[in-house]
Amino acid sequence: MNPEELHQALRSTIRSNTMDTARTQQTQERLIGISDLGACRNYLRHLIIGSEMRTPPDVEDSDLNLAAFMGAAFGERLEQALGPDFQTQVPITCTLPSGRRVKGTADILHKRGIVDAKSKNGIRMVKRDGPSLANMIQVSAYLVGALQQGLIEDPSDPYAMLFYADRSGEDNETHIAVLWLEEAEALLRTADERIDDVTYAVQHGEDAPLDEPDQWCRVACSMYDHCRGALTDVEGLIDNPRYLKAVDALLVGKEMEKEGAGLAKEAKRALKGISGSTGTHLVRWITVNDSRVEGGAYERLDVRPLRKDGP
Repeated sequence: MNPEELHQALRSTIRSNTMDTARTQQTQERLIGISDLGACRNYLRHLIIGSEMRTPPDVEDSDLNLAAFMGAAFGERLEQALGPDFQTQVPITCTLPSGRRVKGTADILHKRGIVDAKSKNGIRMVKRDGPSLANMIQVSAYLVGALQQGLIEDPSDPYAMLFYADRSGEDNETHIAVLWLEEAEALLRTADERIDDVTYAVQHGEDAPLDEPDQWCRVACSMYDHCRGALTDVEGLIDNPRYLKAVDALLVGKEMEKEGAGLAKEAKRALKGISGSTGTHLVRWITVNDSRVEGGAYERLDVRPLRKDGP
């Protein structure tokens, strides 16, 4: 094998290590996994409807993701160094409050909980601002799922930990964030509501909320061209009064719809488990099979007018 052939073999090893992971395969199958629960809701919408992905421009080569490779190597080395009291790369299935089930793989399982290791190119922002919502929801799902599966040996006071290290080596400090069970359960309720938003957007052919700033999306998101990127090539000034009124009406309608969706969420929470008749409407919970989330059977509230007998 000559030097160039060896070069290509090394690249192929990196490529296969980063492109054939369970998470990558799950993304290609358009399934929402534990690591996706806290992702931008409009990204998840595009993931579900099958929008074509792009390679983010921060990845130098179109088929090589060195950051992902180095992050995986960091995690594997850390896991190998742990003693027999720890399990690593543990498959987890978590049932959310709605009944949806999501899958993932926890980095480290110990007697009282879960550790998820994150290597970042600099951790000063994490130290200052704390972990991202996505990271917190992810490790919360691992913790709750591990408890549901009976994997935690001492479940009396379980916790989940995010462990951050700087993969650049410039900062030798590490940082941890700890979530206790009550916090984890609250975060999973938030995750459920976010998937509700995504499901609503998919069903109505609308955009879901954009949860990340444009600068981040432009660099890191594989769906940028379908979200913010699609809005950057618009030219021309709309000054026709008829069209301006239509735009205003649309914006008002969206605000009303948003308020209505919020009222509906609160009402659903208040009616959890309640079935019967109001005298004018039938109230019931029905089971829905959601193919977008693996094992995604969940309960949906159905309220409809009672049938009136004919004359």
